[in-house]
Amino acid sequence: MPRAPKYCAGDPDCRELVPAGVRACPSHNSRWPTDGRTQRTTTPEHEAWRQLVLINAGHRCQIRYAGICTGDAGPGRGQADHIRAVAEGGLEFDPSNGQAACPECHQVKSSDEGHRAQGHHVPDRERLP
Repeated sequence: MPRAPKYCAGDPDCRELVPAGVRACPSHNSRWPTDGRTQRTTTPEHEAWRQLVLINAGHRCQIRYAGICTGDAGPGRGQADHIRAVAEGGLEFDPSNGQAACPECHQVKSSDEGHRAQGHHVPDRERLP
């Protein structure tokens, strides 16, 4: 006999029924909150901080993971990374809490931070001088 549907587990206020074996309705199927993340990084204040961080670094990657880094954090490619994540108390618009990053190093660093936040072991990565 099939199991009865249950309420969506993606949001405690959602009353949509989902089939047995499905965690959440289509509107709440992600475990990662995204509200505000995209908006936060598209503000004029964030863009000004980003530009200042990249200029201060001479558009060169400052993370510099061995075997990953391209070194290029130039215009149209460079990303600004918070040294101490805003979610962990880092100051959002303080240039001293920012470092320029090539997309490759930034992606790996962000992924490692996410895994650490979930309690997973992440090995230390070798950095280039």
